[in-house]
Amino acid sequence: MSARLERILDRIKLIAAGMFVVVALCVTVLLLLPMLDRYPDWIAKSVVVVVLFAFLALALALFNKRRGTPHEEAYRKTILRLEAAGLLVSDAYQAQRAFQVEEFEDEGSHYFVELVDGRVLFLSGQYLYQYEPEIRGSAVSQPRRFPCAELVFRRHKTEHYAVDVMCSGAVIEPEVQTPPFDAAAFGTAEIPEDGEVIRDRTYDSLKAKRLGIARQ
Repeated sequence: MSARLERILDRIKLIAAGMFVVVALCVTVLLLLPMLDRYPDWIAKSVVVVVLFAFLALALALFNKRRGTPHEEAYRKTILRLEAAGLLVSDAYQAQRAFQVEEFEDEGSHYFVELVDGRVLFLSGQYLYQYEPEIRGSAVSQPRRFPCAELVFRRHKTEHYAVDVMCSGAVIEPEVQTPPFDAAAFGTAEIPEDGEVIRDRTYDSLKAKRLGIARQ
């Protein structure tokens, strides 16, 4: 599921939860009103407050459940089918540093990841959104999971497109987000292929170039 769709669904759930609390509270108070008239005001007000918090807790439980969407379920089934057919290729890496390149439009996230042996792994695509942090209001609704110290990049054996990234070990916060690739660079050798391992340039030189720093 895309981050944009998740935000829309979250707003819908928030509105639904609010309506649920208001309607449930009103109905409950109307039903209890004849009984509450027999008691002092402070008891009636206390009961209303308790009922309100009870419905808030119930709304949180009902509307904050995370269920797999049809899209997510289909995605998981596709991965299982590819595994069963032997069509998944896995490449394991150990990483130590990373920097991110800002998106030009909506082509997906771009990361240069320095491996422990000095090589640099380039990953790029919208599939990386699911591993990045999401901020909703002032809270982090989804923590960062990629880049990470131990990762397995999985791709289709014959069609070579990225399937997913399996992350473990410590999460690596990108050192910096550099300016985006120029529009003219897309489709050229200037931008590596997704999953490409760069051997002829260092991590620092790649980062310096993206930052526009002249290397002597």
